[in-house]
Amino acid sequence: MWNRDDLIETKTNTITKYSVSWWEFLGISIGAVLLVGAGVVGLGMKALHNATDPRRSEAVARSIFEFQIPGGSKGVFNSQVVGIKAALIVSDTSTPDVELFVAQINAEEEIDREQLPQDLGDTMPDKGDEHFKAIATRIENKTLCGITVPVTVQEGELTWQAKASTLPAIRYIATASFKRSDRIVQLTTSGERAKQNAATIFDSLKCQ
Repeated sequence: MWNRDDLIETKTNTITKYSVSWWEFLGISIGAVLLVGAGVVGLGMKALHNATDPRRSEAVARSIFEFQIPGGSKGVFNSQVVGIKAALIVSDTSTPDVELFVAQINAEEEIDREQLPQDLGDTMPDKGDEHFKAIATRIENKTLCGITVPVTVQEGELTWQAKASTLPAIRYIATASFKRSDRIVQLTTSGERAKQNAATIFDSLKCQ
């Protein structure tokens, strides 16, 4: 017959104590960090893919403005964060002669709207090797989003560093308020038809 003390002793003896060594703890910790790191890298790669996806960029741009670019267009880059979305579109040619940046910002967002195109341009993984230089600047009143707004018109030249070529260029910069948000446009055209294309494309812009 088993007595009560024997049962207690038998149960106690079956418990095995296991102590985790420092090296095992370090290994577990490193493994956890690597798993988290892999997840972060995966999310980062997915975000980069989404940001540079041509169809997504075009869709984001057309959710802000409807537009018509002679010869067709293709998306280059897009960014969507809380209160702000933006996209860059270019003409569908081997050497783009049209670059259209559009953005939508909630009215309450406290950011520098004039600096936004440059700030987002700096985050792009591969914006190209073109450089726009303004030679003359003027202000014109034009219609955007159904209202008359001042448009900064810069005439100058666009330099392609890789090709060592310089083309006449023109840039329109404008902001309009529409449905409790600010819509920003920066349109750059180059080549012999730079002025005509700039006017035609800007006139085709319709807020969405």
